[in-house]
Amino acid sequence: MEFDEDLAIQFIRDHVDPAVLKDMDDDIILDIIDIIWDYYEDHGMLNITLDDDDSDEIDLDQLTRHAVKLLRKSNPSLGRSKESADELSNNVRLIIQAELQYEDTLDA
Repeated sequence: MEFDEDLAIQFIRDHVDPAVLKDMDDDIILDIIDIIWDYYEDHGMLNITLDDDDSDEIDLDQLTRHAVKLLRKSNPSLGRSKESADELSNNVRLIIQAELQYEDTLDA
């Protein structure tokens, strides 16, 4: 099965606690998905190799920090206070993890 952004968003909505997504509309979730794929491209993870040795491990902490930084640039109201910044980071991490789970369903 091919990657489908609409299905990915629905998968994330189905697998992440609604309280986490309360301030995240579909456009923000799509921004996070785009950030993940840009990360893949920037790290050469979209290159097809015959050697499937899992050397393209995702640094979830780095990806989360990067995503939060970009989201705050495009959505300045997100994560204004220290508490909300921590919450935003945690929520983005959960969304990234759900998106990665969606990708795993494509391999099955």
